[in-house]
Parts: sequence; C-alpha cells; structure tokens
Amino acid sequence: MDFIINILSKICTLISSIFTPKLDVKVDIKEESLIFMFKYKNINGMLNFLTSENDRESPFWRLKMNYFREQKLLYGVIPTSHKTFSGSTNQVQQIFPENNEKPTSYIENKKINVRIDYQYDTFLTACTGWKTFSFMIVDNQIKNFKET
Repeated sequence: MDFIINILSKICTLISSIFTPKLDVKVDIKEESLIFMFKYKNINGMLNFLTSENDRESPFWRLKMNYFREQKLLYGVIPTSHKTFSGSTNQVQQIFPENNEKPTSYIENKKINVRIDYQYDTFLTACTGWKTFSFMIVDNQIKNFKET
C-alpha cells in the first residue's frame, strides 16, 4: 500500500509542477525608456501592475491590467488594447496618477518596488498569485534587481 501511495504522490507532484504558474520579468533601459519584459507560463494574464517607492501607499504608477499578456510594457505608456488569453480584446486602465497623467519619470538612485498580480487556473478553480521585485536605476542602468 505504501508503494502505491508513494507512486500517486510522485504523480501529483509531477502534474503540479507542470501546471505551476510562472512569470519571469526583466527590466531594461533603452533610449531613456524603462521597459518591463515578461515571459508567461500557465498564466492567463496580469490583473494589476504597481510601481512604488515604499509600498502600495506611495505609488509611482498603478495599472489595472485586465488580463494583459503582452511581452513588453513601457513605463508611463498605457497600452491602448491587448488580446487576452481567451482571444477577446481588453484595455489597460491607469489608476494612478489619476486622469491618465504621466507618472513620475523613472527615478534615479531610489529603490523601486514592483508588484504584479496575475490570474491562473488549477484543475478545480481560478486562482490569483503575485510577483514582487525591486531594483534601482543608477547611472541609467538597472542595479540590485531582487525578487522579494
């Protein structure tokens, strides 16, 4: 009996690892533009995107992503429309700054925190997860990139 339980446990672990959501993020600066680049695995789309200096209470830029799955996002540029995982078209909404004003231009020598909320499916239900990381911009280069 222990042998069967052990085999079933290994099968469940294998299946779980195949369907585990993964969001890889890289940050770069090109032509004085801050660019976020994404790779998705088993994620239906991003729900929220937040950049802040300290926490959620002091944001630089906050977006409602509406299942955004594009590969790039330029800081301060609100994507006009995008295709979702289901094939429909959606729009990103800027929450902060209000009235679609431009956010503070990227900030030299300050720690920038980023939180991305995303949606994924399991066998039984829809779930949400998040990814957080931080970095600094020093001499027009990304430094100290850390997942938190």
